[in-house]
Parts: sequence; structure tokens; C-alpha cells
Amino acid sequence: MRSELVRLQHQNGLYLVSATSGWINVVDYPSRSLQETVQFADVGLAVGASIATDGSDVAFLDCSPTGADRPSSAQNCSFPHVATIHADGTHFRQYSGFVYPFGMCWSHDKTKLALAVADRRHDPYAVQNVYVLDLESGQLQQAAGFESWTTTQCWSPDDRQFVYMENKVGGVQNVLVYDVKENKSRFLAKGSHPTWSPDGQWISFLVGNDSYHAVHPNGEGSKLLFKTFGVSDLWWSPDSRFVAYVSVRSVLERSLSEQFGELTRLRVRRLDDEFEDWFLNLAGSDNSEFQWVQNTDFATRSNRR
Repeated sequence: MRSELVRLQHQNGLYLVSATSGWINVVDYPSRSLQETVQFADVGLAVGASIATDGSDVAFLDCSPTGADRPSSAQNCSFPHVATIHADGTHFRQYSGFVYPFGMCWSHDKTKLALAVADRRHDPYAVQNVYVLDLESGQLQQAAGFESWTTTQCWSPDDRQFVYMENKVGGVQNVLVYDVKENKSRFLAKGSHPTWSPDGQWISFLVGNDSYHAVHPNGEGSKLLFKTFGVSDLWWSPDSRFVAYVSVRSVLERSLSEQFGELTRLRVRRLDDEFEDWFLNLAGSDNSEFQWVQNTDFATRSNRR
């Protein structure tokens, strides 16, 4: 699998990435490490970032003063807000009334974000809800209430719907689909961490913490994908052939000194034959959010520290 993923990088610009501290970091398959590849903001800023599927734009938690023309440091960041920026560091835009963003999810046409956020423009005590943020107008459309959130791969291919999860009393977790035009949600399944496959055929979700499942968007054809002690979303490659996820390291995957730590691994599974390999060892303090992007420019950009 490693050689196939390297070949897809060279041919199609397909990368598995994460974003933290102002950098887009690319998973280097041969060395099983992360490489800083594209800097979109100053080091130390831009945590909790989400990258558009073409790798060109980033949404992130920003602490810059209101009205800043570029991301900058802040002494006190009690209310991190939504901001977007091109991956090359240009076209910085703040949405300073929308704070504590979580699960920011780019629509395929890059005109909207689905996200959980507290709208503090008119109510300083507003709680976090799920909204659709129109990036041009800055307007919000509420989709779900408190204790609901989105993931970074939530939109249907036509950007008319997105999937999200809700927490209910008693620890019940449900997967729902929201229709933007109808402004209405419908129940899909019981589970968490839902993501929508790019080919539109499947919505995946985690049941408990021991198995990933998938179901068609109309609620039919529910099936078990595979069993594992998963702790993350299931991130689908653009052709829906591969899925990446983070799960707990087994006893055999740890050294003697690592037996009691919170240790996980980033893994990639090829769905057609269920072959799997791992590519990163992660500790509890490491960023465990990843995405697939397709951007041939990443191969030639080397602005690394």
C-alpha cells in the first residue's frame, strides 16, 4: 500500500495531511513521519484547522484582534473565533462574532462551512450550535442545537446536505443528515464521528469505540466496515477507495515503556481488499485530526523550517 500511496502523490497530488501551528503537514509514507510543507500563518497560531479538499484554503481558530489584516499573536485568547485564509497566507478573513468553532467542514465549492459555533454577535452568552456559515455574506443558518457537532468531511457531493452527530441525555449518540434548502434534519443511525464518502454512496460512523459502520444516505444498506478501537472520524480519499483513521495501539504495537500511555496510530485501509498499513505513531498530546487533499502544488512547495 505504501508504494501505491506514494505513486498517487506523484501522479494525482493526493496527500494525507493535518494542520497545526500554522502549517499544513503532509504524511510522509516511507519514513512514517509528518513533514511541514505549507505555512499559512505564523507559528503558534491557527490551531484546530480544517483544509479544503483541494488544499487551497484553510479555516481555523483565530486569536487575532478584530480587524487585523493578517493572523497575529494575542496575549489573551479566551474567545477564539472563525477565520479563513488561502494556503499561501493571503486572503485572510475573520468571522469574529462566531467563537469556539469545532468540526469546521468545507463545502466542495468552498462557499460554505458547516460547523459547531457559538454566535456571539447579538448574545454574549450564546451556546454552541451547529450552523451553516455562508463565507461571502457571513450569514449563519442554524441546523442543530446544543450538544451537536460536525466533522471535517461532512458534505454530500452536491453540497445540498451534510451529516452531523448529536449527543442526547444518557450518552446516546445519533447521526443525522441536514438538508440546507429544506432547513430540516432527519435521523440516519446511532453512532458518532460521521463522514460522507466523496462518491456520495456512503456515510460512515463509529459505533461505540470498537467498529466502523456505513450506510447509504437514504438509510438503506447498513453494513459493518471493520472492527477496531477507533478514536477518530473515518476520512475517505477523494476516490473513496481508501479510508484513514486513528485507533488505539494494541499491546503488541507498544514498547515495554509505552504500555500505560495514551498511544494511538494513524492507519490507512484499502476498502476493496481490506488491506491496511499504519503510518504515524501518536501520543495523547499530538494532533489526531487528518484529511485527504488533492493538490499537485504540494509536491513543489518546500517552505519548511
